[in-house]
Amino acid sequence: MFDLHMHILAGLDDGAESIEESLEMAQMAVRSGILGAAASSHANLYRGAKKSAGIGAYVTAFNKLKQRLAAEKIPLTLYPAMEIMADRHAAALLQTGKLLTINQSRYPLVEFYFDCRPGYMSERLDMIRAAGYTPILAHPERYDCIRQNPGILYELHEKGIILQVNKGSILGHFGSGVRHTARWMLMHRLAGLVASDAHNTYSRTPDMEALVQWLEINLGMDSVRILLDENPRAILSDVKIKPARPV
Repeated sequence: MFDLHMHILAGLDDGAESIEESLEMAQMAVRSGILGAAASSHANLYRGAKKSAGIGAYVTAFNKLKQRLAAEKIPLTLYPAMEIMADRHAAALLQTGKLLTINQSRYPLVEFYFDCRPGYMSERLDMIRAAGYTPILAHPERYDCIRQNPGILYELHEKGIILQVNKGSILGHFGSGVRHTARWMLMHRLAGLVASDAHNTYSRTPDMEALVQWLEINLGMDSVRILLDENPRAILSDVKIKPARPV
């Protein structure tokens, strides 16, 4: 299995606070069956954000953690990525290499502020698509406009945008409304990817065991294979994903 949304790099954003916590997160992920993780630190944030990674600081932190994983013999493959605020500059910053897609693929992981308007979301995603990328929308179940009108997700799915649901949303860690929307997305086959969005070792962790159990019980083993292995592998290899037909 692969986890394509993890804030594992230390000191860059609101994720791991130290290299020791990064290593512990890696060990937790491996114990729960994760082979590889995208180190998707927040990038180009504004509006009161605590921190976000610039490309230079990101590369330094990424290489440092890769070296420590090898030295500690922790069998987690690390892939470069950023969680990108999808503002009007995002497409240009991607094209100039100042923001990173997942493993240098056509797939950038993008986010919005939770109170964004649906028209704004659609416009910014279209700009990124027009620049030649296939956006992966992080945690759509957490956006106010989508919870109020989940039909928006069918429009995004039809455009080929990959919808990434958070582990914590499915398991109810962000409230009943977010949990309902996340599970509704899964039941209607709108999700293309599930990831931990892990930030630490104590509340938002990379341990995927409970998630896998929930998926097996409620959706079957095929869902685990597609959402946590087959589609992530395609993204990491820059292969086009064949989306499920929603119901």
